[in-house]
Amino acid sequence: MTSSDEIDKLLPRAGGDLEAQLVSLYQDRAKLFRELGTADPDDIIAMVRRLEAQLVSLYEERERAFLGREVDET
Repeated sequence: MTSSDEIDKLLPRAGGDLEAQLVSLYQDRAKLFRELGTADPDDIIAMVRRLEAQLVSLYEERERAFLGREVDET
């Protein structure tokens, strides 16, 4: 979850330089696109969730393999 402090950092400041904020936003989006091939929040969230599911699956597979070896050794 995002804390309120983190949300405050993302929100524009009153009297802040709007142009600088826009430049920063576009730089962030460009970096996301370069590194991940997308800057769409829904796509990035889906990527993270797929990675989480793969990691859970990997850990489950390793646990089953470990438990299988334990049974074979007895």
